[in-house]
Amino acid sequence: MSGTMIAQAVPVLVSPVLTRLYSPAELGNLALFVSIINVAGTVIAGRYEMAILSPKSHREAAFIFNTAVWLAAMGSLVLYFPFAVSEVFHLTGLLGSNMLFVLLPVSIFLFGYFNINNYLAIRNQEFRLVSSSRVIQSLSTALLQVAFGFAALLRSGLITAYLIGQSASSLYIGYRQRSKGHAIGMRYKIFASTFRRYKEYAFINAPSTLMDSISIFAPIFFIKAGYSADELGYYSLAQRLITLPTVLVGQAIAQVFLQRITSLNGDKRLIKDELFKTLKWLVLIAIVGGLGIYFLSPFLFATVFGAKWELSGELASIMSVSFFIRLIVNPVSSVFIATQELKKLAAWQTGYFLLIVLISFIGIRVLSIESLVVAYAAFDCFIYGTCLWIIFKILK
Repeated sequence: MSGTMIAQAVPVLVSPVLTRLYSPAELGNLALFVSIINVAGTVIAGRYEMAILSPKSHREAAFIFNTAVWLAAMGSLVLYFPFAVSEVFHLTGLLGSNMLFVLLPVSIFLFGYFNINNYLAIRNQEFRLVSSSRVIQSLSTALLQVAFGFAALLRSGLITAYLIGQSASSLYIGYRQRSKGHAIGMRYKIFASTFRRYKEYAFINAPSTLMDSISIFAPIFFIKAGYSADELGYYSLAQRLITLPTVLVGQAIAQVFLQRITSLNGDKRLIKDELFKTLKWLVLIAIVGGLGIYFLSPFLFATVFGAKWELSGELASIMSVSFFIRLIVNPVSSVFIATQELKKLAAWQTGYFLLIVLISFIGIRVLSIESLVVAYAAFDCFIYGTCLWIIFKILK
């Protein structure tokens, strides 16, 4: 098992312990905290971290690294004010703790800093460093969450442990690459020149990335706004456990599929043949997995996580529909890349963003949490079905 897979599996494996140590509301607050970090953290450096892979010169890559770190630092400082104002006026209600919300910009910076170092490590082909850093974060966070839960010393033990684990992994990967780039002492002229040279990442890539991130985490934000913290906790546990197998299985198949179709040099007939072969396996896996989730989730959640988490099992059962369609479509969406149909992909992503926000905005006002999850499942069938239809049209 790779380090990345271990890092993804650890939070799930420790969940049966955490659900007995913490309340649904505490897990819901953690989900909100992490969602904000993931949305803001992906664009806090203006996506300049992606440019680290581009230049042949290591010196130029170091300039980009430094620029990205400074942008992340400045962006985090700018975000401090709206976050502080939000907490003062109780717009988030994050555990009722001002201190934790004040630390959000710090956590967002650490998220960005880790990503910047991650791309630098990939450039230098230090893949083991990348996976080991993720394992450090995952393991340290899980162990501290359990320790804080048993000790009952901190009401916000889940978030505090997450912050410590995030800090440990960011410091580790940064220290290991300390000789590759130095953000301190960079001249302003070099910073300004590098910023202008790669500005398309900030002005073109960053907005689309932000839109995608909001689309993914919109349900968390809207459920927090429209329902109780407990209901958000029930939803977040179900979502996390349904997402893991979708990501692990989907990524494994997607990597193989992308390798095969990129070697076909854009031949649509051959890509279509490969698509059908892959879809047969995906449909079979999705049917077996989807039926298992649908029928077994209510019983397994109540048994494994505790009787009070039965609602999570019911929500997971509904989410089996989303598991089914996403597992089929996501791995083959690389057809857009192989055929250079990026405008159609962007149009689909924009539609996804607008519709998920609209459904969430209306849903929290007129639907129960169970009915909202049904609406999300129906939306997934429509939007991912549309994505598959576009792929077929491209390969006609």
